[in-house]
Amino acid sequence: YWDPAQVAARRSRLDSPATLQGVLLRAVERELMSDVPVGVFTSGGLDSSLLAAASARVMAGEKIHTYSVKFLDRGYDESSYAEAVTHDIRTVHHVVTADEAALERAFETVTRALAEPIGDPAILPTYLLAETAREHVKVVLSGEGADELFGGYPTYLGHTAALAYLRLPRALRRAFRWAVERWPASTGKVTLEFLLKQFVTAAELPWLERHLSWFGAMGPNQAGGARGAGEARGGGPIADVACRLTTFPRTDPLNRILWLDFLTYLPDNLLVKVDRGTMLASIEARAPYLDREVMELVLPAPSELKVHGFTTKAILKEAAVGLVPRTVIRRRKRGLSVPVARWLNAGLAPLADRYLAAPRLFKNAPTPRLLAEHRSGRRNNARKLWPLLMAELWAERWDVDTEP
Repeated sequence: YWDPAQVAARRSRLDSPATLQGVLLRAVERELMSDVPVGVFTSGGLDSSLLAAASARVMAGEKIHTYSVKFLDRGYDESSYAEAVTHDIRTVHHVVTADEAALERAFETVTRALAEPIGDPAILPTYLLAETAREHVKVVLSGEGADELFGGYPTYLGHTAALAYLRLPRALRRAFRWAVERWPASTGKVTLEFLLKQFVTAAELPWLERHLSWFGAMGPNQAGGARGAGEARGGGPIADVACRLTTFPRTDPLNRILWLDFLTYLPDNLLVKVDRGTMLASIEARAPYLDREVMELVLPAPSELKVHGFTTKAILKEAAVGLVPRTVIRRRKRGLSVPVARWLNAGLAPLADRYLAAPRLFKNAPTPRLLAEHRSGRRNNARKLWPLLMAELWAERWDVDTEP
């Protein structure tokens, strides 16, 4: 009864940051309506900080509980930013330490309890946050949807950069790729080395293949599976994804990429992750950015309001002025990531060796080579190896028939 393609085709009503701020405040107010206590997950980034600040304004005089995760790996830890924001808006803030023991416990719970595999390692800290939150609240607000609606991912900038890159002489592109590929691998969080290697791997592909390669754990033709990796469905995975956009407007190419993520990555990964992670701890997650009024305002808005030059979430950042500190607005997006790259070479090494050296489920995928490259330090293949490992563990846990 609600068709995002029809909404995207409407005339835009997003005329100012003030309009957006008002709509967001009303959305948060609606999501805070509850017969039980409500809290907010916050990372210190723009999306969650804006939710926490909006909640504090809507519930003026009442104490809001906020929750953030602390990693011992300083390259991944952003808890200090979350603490600064929550101190500024005076919430009751709780910091959950995700050390190796806590992550291992969450890993065991997730792999034992879930009836389908989830390839996003962020489900582990999500579960740890929910586990702590249930001591104080029964509902939490979370920032899912903001990146897809407002253009928050660096891949959107990558598409703009790819247009300029393709204008370079072929020899210069080849030399640049050669230099990038020889950059030593890093296990840090969204490093420049990682971004550049992702970029050159797919920059010369057609836009849809390029986006799927950048955004997915593997390119659309890499994850060879036991049952043909999608060809049996007709047209393969690229055609399967492309058909999602057939009814959407074609006049704004960048918006089409945002809409694609809104239709695929958001419901198939992010919302599943936060739903499973919170429900495992018996609490409910709500996403104010996916309030109907917010979506109907933002979906049809032109992409230049969302990604302006090399500024992502441009109008959301303007709408946040006066609610969150400017230091938060100016910070580069990091996202909730887990130090999986190092974990696969340490605490999870025995499991990785057991399940990935000779995979049962994705027999045609280059899993042994990916693992060998990762162990040697030649490439950080954590984004590829993690979902494969989760799928293998799931297949064994539920005795899945892996024969064609």
